[in-house]
Amino acid sequence: MVVTDHISAMLAYWDKDLVCRFANRAYQEWFGKSKEQMVDCITLPELLGPLLYEKNRTYIESALGGHKQEFEREITMPDGTVRQSLATYVPNVVNGQVKGFLCMWQM
Repeated sequence: MVVTDHISAMLAYWDKDLVCRFANRAYQEWFGKSKEQMVDCITLPELLGPLLYEKNRTYIESALGGHKQEFEREITMPDGTVRQSLATYVPNVVNGQVKGFLCMWQM
């Protein structure tokens, strides 16, 4: 049992090339993808599409520059309701080099 699959926050890890290396169940369900379709297979721009990727690009680039990012965003839920969300991007720095970042969305 993976503990991260039993929390409501969406968690994913993206490497420096923006390839998904981990996505918990909530993240997979939100985007309608299986683990096999996401992990080691999809890039963040592919997953988000051009419009949403562009909205997040500055935050992504800052995280890859080694700077933790937190921002709020209104998210339209699958049922059409709109909810506030809090996103956090935490850089993974190893020996002074950013290897990727953890992405966490809370609604």
